[in-house]
Amino acid sequence: LVAEGLSEPAYLNSIKEDPLKKGLLFAATELSVAVSFDDGDHWQSLKQNLPAVSVRDLVIHGDDVAIATFGRGFWIMDNITPLRQAFDASEAPDATLFKPADAIRLNPETFFGTPFPPEEPQAKNPPDGAIIDYWLKAPGEVTLEILDARGAPVRQYSSAEAPRAGRGGAQAIADYWIMPPARLTGNAGHNRFVWDLRYALPGASTGGGRGGQGPQVLPGTYQVKLSAAGRTYTEPMQVKLDPRSTATPLDIQKQYELSMSILADMKRVADLQAQAAAMRRALDGKPDAAQREREIARIVGAGGGGGRGGRGAAPAGGAPTLASVNAMLSTALSVAGSADRTPPATAYTLAADARRELTRLLAEWSALPR
Repeated sequence: LVAEGLSEPAYLNSIKEDPLKKGLLFAATELSVAVSFDDGDHWQSLKQNLPAVSVRDLVIHGDDVAIATFGRGFWIMDNITPLRQAFDASEAPDATLFKPADAIRLNPETFFGTPFPPEEPQAKNPPDGAIIDYWLKAPGEVTLEILDARGAPVRQYSSAEAPRAGRGGAQAIADYWIMPPARLTGNAGHNRFVWDLRYALPGASTGGGRGGQGPQVLPGTYQVKLSAAGRTYTEPMQVKLDPRSTATPLDIQKQYELSMSILADMKRVADLQAQAAAMRRALDGKPDAAQREREIARIVGAGGGGGRGGRGAAPAGGAPTLASVNAMLSTALSVAGSADRTPPATAYTLAADARRELTRLLAEWSALPR
C-alpha cells in the first residue's frame, strides 16, 4: 500500500475493498474519501460534494458507499456501479455505456409533505428509478432507448430535445417544490440519467407527460441502448419489485394490464385531438367556419383539439367531450397505479365508462363532414 495521490495530512482511519470488484479500494482519511482502482498503488480523491471533514469509517452496502464522519454525521455515495467499471480514459473509445445497477420499482407516496426551505442544510435523496451512466470522449448528441425483454420500445430520450418550458406567470408554490424534468445530456466526460421506470403519456417529451405520469413497467429484464458518436451501445438491466411490497405477480400483472389499456385509450384521445387541431387550422377563412367550429367543440370540448390534453370539463348539459374523457382516463390511471395491488373496482369502472364515451365520440367524429 502506498500513499501516492493522498493529500497530506491524510492519515488513514479505514480502508475497505469493494466485495464485488477486486482491487477497488476506498480509504477514509482525516480530510475526505479516496479511491484506488489498482489495489492501492495509486489513489485519487472521491470528495465530490463532501466538505473537508474527518471520515472515521466507511462501509460498502450493495451499490452504495456509506461513510461516518467526525461528529456522528453520515454521508452516502449512491450507486458506485461506474467505479466498478472504471477504465483508462486515454485509451477509451468515443463513448461508453456502463452496465446499470438493478433498479427498484418503487411506488412513491402520493403526498410528499412540505419541502424544506432552501436555506435549510440538507442532502439529496437517491433518485427514484433506474440510474444510467455513460461516458463521452467529446460532447455530442446522444439518444437513449429503453427496450423490454422482447425488444419492444418502452421509452426514448434525446439530448437534442429542447428542455421543457418553465411554468411561467405567478404560481402559488415555489419552484423548488416541483421535481425538475429528466434531461439527457451529451457532455464530455461522465453523464448520468435517471429513467423513472414508466411509459410515456401521449404527447410526452423528455421531461415527462402532460401533467401526470405514465404506467410503471413490470419487473423484469430490459435493454438500455445508447446511440452516440456514430455507434450504438447496449447493456441489460434488471427492474425489481420493491422488496417491501406484499403484492403478488398476479396483482402486478393485473395493474399493468389495466394501466396499459387506459394508456391506449389516452393515445386514441390524443390522436383525435391532433386531428381536431388540424381541422381547425384548415377552417381559417371558410364561410362555414363558425358552424364547423361548434361541431368540433361539441366533441373535443372547450379549449381542446390542440393536442395538449387536460382536465377540461364537459360543456353545458353535461355531455362528455374528449377533454372530460381524458380527465376520466387520467383519474383511472392514477387510481390503478396508486399502490402495488390488484386495482380497485373503481378504477375498472371509471376506465370502462371512459372507453364507452370515447367510442361514442369517435363515432360522432367519423360522421362529421370533411
